[in-house]
Amino acid sequence: MINKFYTLCIVFFMVISISCTNATATPRGEGDLAANFTSSDMKGNPVSLGDYIGKDPMLLVFFATWCPPCSREVPDLNNINNEYSERGLKVVAVSLDNSRSVLPNFIQRNGINYTVWHDGNRTAAREYEVVGIPTNILINREGVISFRAHRTPSSKEIETMLE
Repeated sequence: MINKFYTLCIVFFMVISISCTNATATPRGEGDLAANFTSSDMKGNPVSLGDYIGKDPMLLVFFATWCPPCSREVPDLNNINNEYSERGLKVVAVSLDNSRSVLPNFIQRNGINYTVWHDGNRTAAREYEVVGIPTNILINREGVISFRAHRTPSSKEIETMLE
């Protein structure tokens, strides 16, 4: 009887373990095709990631104005935009703030020189299963994700993606 109990417990924990592993897998990770989504620009007009996917390499950044690590990476993102825009890299930051109205002041105060979109309804964040910010995603010219992390990609990672 005790052996059956232990066997059932082991099977139960194995099933739970496998289920949890599958539930946390990110479908939009390195090697996966980037997914299209529609968001809004700073004027509230709809914009589509599909206008870039498969055409331009890009750095897609999910952030919020209230997030200290997000604010700290702005100078690095400005530098990346300055250094790689001539080679075709598009830096697009997608704000997860509830209101677009907080963005103009944040952009001006931080001297942001790259594109900022607003994802107030979290459509893009759900599509990319963003669970923490900042989330940085490099997408190559073919539309394949080559980097995904909660940190800014290094110059080497960007160079490798641009080759």
